[in-house]
Amino acid sequence: MSRLRNFARGLASGYLVLLVNILYTLASIRLALVYLPKEEFGLWAVTLQIAAFLTFVDLGMSSSLARLLIDHKDHRDGGEYGGMLKSGMLVFLVQGLIILLLGGGMSFAMPSLMAINPTFHTTFLWLLLGQTLIVTLEFQTRIFVQVLFAHQRIDIMNGAQLSQFIVKILVLWLGFSSGWGVFSLLASHGAGWLMGAFFCGFSCGRLELLPARGSWGRASFRQFKELFAYGTDVFWVAIGTQLITSTQVIVVSRTLGLDAAAIWAVATKAFTLVRQVVWKFVGTASPMLSEMHARGEGDRLMKRFKELFQVLTAFAAWAAVCFAFCNQPFLELWTGDRVAWSVTHDWLLGFWLLLLTQQTLHSTLFISTKEIHGLRYAFFVEGITFLLLGLGWVGQKGTEAVVMLSVACTLCFTSTYCTWRFWRTFRPGLAGFFREWQFPTLVVIAVLVPLGLGMEKLLPREEALLCFVAYASVLGMVGGLVFLRWVLPTEWTLRFAAKVPSSVRPLFQGICGSRSVS
Repeated sequence: MSRLRNFARGLASGYLVLLVNILYTLASIRLALVYLPKEEFGLWAVTLQIAAFLTFVDLGMSSSLARLLIDHKDHRDGGEYGGMLKSGMLVFLVQGLIILLLGGGMSFAMPSLMAINPTFHTTFLWLLLGQTLIVTLEFQTRIFVQVLFAHQRIDIMNGAQLSQFIVKILVLWLGFSSGWGVFSLLASHGAGWLMGAFFCGFSCGRLELLPARGSWGRASFRQFKELFAYGTDVFWVAIGTQLITSTQVIVVSRTLGLDAAAIWAVATKAFTLVRQVVWKFVGTASPMLSEMHARGEGDRLMKRFKELFQVLTAFAAWAAVCFAFCNQPFLELWTGDRVAWSVTHDWLLGFWLLLLTQQTLHSTLFISTKEIHGLRYAFFVEGITFLLLGLGWVGQKGTEAVVMLSVACTLCFTSTYCTWRFWRTFRPGLAGFFREWQFPTLVVIAVLVPLGLGMEKLLPREEALLCFVAYASVLGMVGGLVFLRWVLPTEWTLRFAAKVPSSVRPLFQGICGSRSVS
């Protein structure tokens, strides 16, 4: 299967997973609030947070294994590929045992440390023990996910997630209706893991992605060193990313109180969703970029990365402008105008989305080519700087100051470092940087921002539904036309034109211009 087809299938299925995840979250929370007291639901929320902490034992080994498998997957029966798999499985086994020990110990200590109501001590103990066991088992089967990623079968990974959502909601409903109480949530997660593991394992066997019998090779100390060296770098980047994008609510809660934290959590929901939609491109393209590097296709790698950069940054600009205009009426419709949130916040978040997208593209290239170097320090230092300044004094000045600090830290650290590395790699020159790399993004902004401002003057602000529908439909449609006309690379347009039904091909060619005609 070609890379483009793998990418298209992975991206489309990824967006479907995102949609189903939203529906699953809404349905599962609704069921839990109907069947459970708030105290028991709170117990489960705390259990999930502790379990998420336990997964940091991974130390980047999963990402490291997936990337290193790409270097050897073209020779599956040569011994090196199988040896790397064996090394990975041994690492996951040890990590699983560490999680089991840590989680088991925490299960007995946490009820008192977290001041859990003594009435729920036993329930909390069994919930945490059960979730610890599920996480341990998940580590033993994640090898199949890494194999699928290495072979660019992200569509199958997404299919496994879809099957998990279906099984989890069915088991959850069955458990609640059968009187299992809060343990229905534990059973749901366990059934979801089992379904996902079977789906991925069966797919790896059916597609013959594992070495043939007798060709597995041996695990070696050299491979362990390679896994840990690369994995440690990836781990520091991942920790830094979490600090950069996920600690704002901690700063707001600590400096402005729980009410402000609740407002932040609600008002930035759409931003989080938009960010996930945009970054699906990067996650789907990552194994393709890694494969080009592994196969020595340097020129093609640079060409594809340039196309990806042009398309994704323009898409991020489109999404950022739509978010900036739509978030206010959306919040009014969703919360009944009970959330006080300035439009300035939305424009700052939109600008931050554009910065983060370009930063993510650059870092993905460096990680895919295993040239991380100082990237691990840049991400971690930015995250720590934001947290210290935010908790120190910036957060006390209000949520707008928190957003501005997020933007300023990204500009000063990861954005500057990644741009410098980008300049050293591509040497585009100032004129070429704006004319080729940034031109699609500038076109999107130049068209959509004035259009949105003009609509803002015409639309009645008190009509939230009308404003939201007008902004979403007009900016979405015009942005799509701009995308087809000026953003998509000519090669992509030609491929799309060849697949468009003949009945609508003249319209498609009229929108895209001469680029759609071979």
